[in-house]
Amino acid sequence: MMASVLGISRAGYYAWKKRQHTPVEASSPSGHRLAISARVTELFTAKHKGFAGARTIFADLVAEGIETTLYAVRTIMAQNNLVTKYRRKKVCTTIPDPDADVRKDYLRRMFYPPVPTTVLRGGYHVTAHP
Repeated sequence: MMASVLGISRAGYYAWKKRQHTPVEASSPSGHRLAISARVTELFTAKHKGFAGARTIFADLVAEGIETTLYAVRTIMAQNNLVTKYRRKKVCTTIPDPDADVRKDYLRRMFYPPVPTTVLRGGYHVTAHP
């Protein structure tokens, strides 16, 4: 019944079901990826702390003498959800003036006016008239 619903032969269904429980051969591409998957994860997390891409991991594996392809490394990283973090350049947007007055407690002055009838609007103190 299941084979007819799926539109496949019964023999094909049972052959697929049997293959699901068979271990992957090491000589196949998926077997090769399974064999180096732990090393890729280790290099990504321990050595590079998440800041390495597939090309960097591939170069490390080749330097260790492990024969693989860049595609295999990319596939392993995608299957294990290993997403590269990017370092951002720190940009200094404020250059302090050495001769400027020190502005103490700016937030306190903004939220607590000096007199209870004073309201701060647009950076200026406006005194409310009774």
